[in-house]
Order: sequence, then structure tokens, then C-alpha cells
Amino acid sequence: MTAQLYCDECGRCVDKIHRRYNGVGYCGSCYARVFRSIPCSKCSLIARLPISVPGAICRGCIANRPCVRCGREGRPLGLIHESGSVCASCAPHFRAAAPCEVCGELSKKLTRVTRFKDLLKRCERCSVADFSTCSVCRRYRKLVHSSKEKLCKSCWLGKEIDCKVCGRTMPLARGKRCEDCYWKQLFSKRHEINRESLESAYFQDKFDCFSGWLCWSTSAHKAALSIARFTDFFIEIEKSWEKIPPYKALLSTLGADYLRRYRKVIEWMVYEKYLVVESVSQKTVSEMHRIQRILSRVPIETVGYKLLQGFWSEQKLRYLHDKVSILTIRLSLTPATAYLAVCGFGEPTSRGLATYLSMVPGQRASITKFISYLNKSRGYDINFPKRINKVSTAKEKLEKQLMQLASGGSATLDLPQWCGLAMSVFHGVLIAPKKLETGHVAVRKVERGYLVEYKNEQYFVPGPNT
Repeated sequence: MTAQLYCDECGRCVDKIHRRYNGVGYCGSCYARVFRSIPCSKCSLIARLPISVPGAICRGCIANRPCVRCGREGRPLGLIHESGSVCASCAPHFRAAAPCEVCGELSKKLTRVTRFKDLLKRCERCSVADFSTCSVCRRYRKLVHSSKEKLCKSCWLGKEIDCKVCGRTMPLARGKRCEDCYWKQLFSKRHEINRESLESAYFQDKFDCFSGWLCWSTSAHKAALSIARFTDFFIEIEKSWEKIPPYKALLSTLGADYLRRYRKVIEWMVYEKYLVVESVSQKTVSEMHRIQRILSRVPIETVGYKLLQGFWSEQKLRYLHDKVSILTIRLSLTPATAYLAVCGFGEPTSRGLATYLSMVPGQRASITKFISYLNKSRGYDINFPKRINKVSTAKEKLEKQLMQLASGGSATLDLPQWCGLAMSVFHGVLIAPKKLETGHVAVRKVERGYLVEYKNEQYFVPGPNT
């Protein structure tokens, strides 16, 4: 059933809208009455325009108006919307999303592709389902499906030409340049663009040296993709120094984490002997930055902050006298911060310590230094909770299960379960329940209990009434 059409001018139901102007539909009668041949208010050419609309313009001027979405002029007209003209590129954004007739996903860019010969409306992904990157020319092309490999038609036919730059043979689908020449030319362009970001002639020269080394040490492909990222490092050091500074100055100013992001530049500086990397200094600065991040987690103006700062000052003094390493201090500050967080960064207590160790029992040794500092230097009386013997606890659980089975009596006794638990409790031997249930382990009734034969040995298991 087709939807009924109504003229927006007279309101009558019509079979066809004769003309639409600025979103208003006119029937044939209203079009002949309202639209007259008058000059366009913009280009002064004679055109059929509505006399009821002041300043009306012709279709040509409407098509030449800037797109209301992208603002470009002179583009092919795709849609005349209520808000203005829309170019062909932006027209899909004004459509209502509809499901793709192949995959069912909603899309505003549905199209019919003639090569599929099914007249189905397809989304952008389904419309190029037979396209992929050719394994020979590395171009995104329509593939030949008769081949096992991913090949476009030119590569499937084996057509080749000579590269116009280096003269080497290459696939026809590549165009004028081979892949290697393409990446070299792209790298050269990006190098020139990023070089202009540097103001000093000294750093421009060093950047040229680094770019050549980067292309030589990796490849033109990788160098073209990463050259812009490495430019930021040269811009950063140009702000603070007139030439490449010593490694200690870089480390103290920029930090080890920042230098770690630009390992290739540091590697080049070491290769050209501009820097001498000291691994000890690098580790020390890295640990110092980590300690500062740990200390920043504690809110200022809390009891926990004052206690942690005092512990850090004491440990730093010991580090300066070579009594403790910076790594050990960092490993002590980490559980101390977590313990204070459990206590709400307030007064530390023994109960809070017990709660923290129940969550992370492996930190018992690491937090000992901080607890000793609180007890000796701050006058607290914090005690460590007693260690729980896991072996005895597990045995107690087995004994309870055994007593529960025994309380049921011999009438309702589950013999495989009883023998399995009794072997674990009395002999410390673990037997899989399936072996007892299926009869792989022999169980024989004897006086006052059972005799279990397991791995060529016999074990006596008492009965539940014993």
C-alpha cells in the first residue's frame, strides 16, 4: 500500500507532487498558479520561481550554494535539505539509517553494486567484500577468486613493468614506482617537513644525520612511519640546550621514562658517541620517579602522609650512607602505602595490619621495616598477627569431614569417601575418589575397620564405629 501524498500549498490529496521548493511540495495546479517566469534574485536569469517566496533563487543558484555541513562551494549537489543545500559527499549523513540487506547492520551509505548481480542494498563493508590487499603489488584491489593466493587481475596475469625511478622490474599494478622507491620518497618528504620544526641549524644538521641513520638501520618503510614521533625529542632538547647535552643532564631533566620512549634516538647518540649511557644512574633515576609516584598516592594533611614522609626521610638518609639500596626502599614504600590505605590514611593499628596481610600475605616481610619504624620512632604498638599453619588447617578440615561421616553411622556410610578421607588423615596418602568408586583400589573388610591396598602396599583404615 503506497503512502498518500498531499500538496503543502492547498492540502489536497494528489497522486504526484509536481515540484518541491525549499522542502514544500506543490501539486500541478498550485505549481501553475504560484510559479511564474521571473528573474532570479541572485543571477538575474529568467526561471520559474514561486511569487509567494521573496528573494527566491533558481535551481542553478541553489546547487551552487555552500554545503550546510562542510561549507564547500562548487561541489555536485546531493540533497536540498530544509536547512540548505547539501553536497553529494555529505548527503548520506542526512539519510535515515537502514539495515544492510546482506549483513543486517544499520548504515546510512547503502548502495547497489552491479557486479554482484543481485540488486541488494549493501553497506560500505559488504560492497567491497571481494576487495583486499594483493599479496604481490600490495595494492587494495578487486581479487581474482580463481586463485588460491590473494591476487589482483594484473598480478594474476603476471604483467610487469620497470620502475621509472630505480629501473627494477615490478608488478604492473604498482604504477610508476616500486614499493621501495615509494617509501623512500615518502620518507624524504616527511623528513623535510619535520626538519622545518627545528629552529637551530645545529639541531637541523643532527636531525639530518639521525634520519639517515634511522633509514639505514631499519628500513625506509619503518623510518617514514616513525620519523614524526622522533622529531618531538629534538624539539624538546632544543628548548633547553644549544647542543646535545650529557646523559646525566638528559636523565635528570627529562627522566628515564621519557628517554625510554625514544630509544632509537638514544641509540643513535651512543652510536655517534654523543652520549655515554650509565646504567646505574638510569636505574637510580627510574626508582626515584617510581618512589615519587608512590608518595603522591597518599593525600596531604593526613596522618598517613606524615608517617610515610618520615619513613621515606629515614630510609633516604640510610641510602646516602650506602646502608640500603634505592630498590629496597621502593619495595618497602609500596606495602607501606597500601597498609595506610587500608587504615584510611589515619592512625595505623594492629587490626588494620591483620586485614592487610589477610589480603596480601606475601607482603609480610616487605612491610616489616615500616612497622619497626612506627613502633620504635613513632611510639606505636603494632603487632603482627600469628602465622596460620596451612597444613594443620587443611588437616583439621579433613578431620571435621571425617567426624561428620562417622556421626551418620555404618548404615549410611559412603565407603569410598570414608576410605579416601581416612587415608589422607591417618596416612597422608591422597587417593582420587574415582579410583575407590570404580574398584581400581582394593578395599577389604577386616576386624575393626578396612584394609586398603594401594601401590603394592596395605593400609589399615578404622571403621566409623571405632
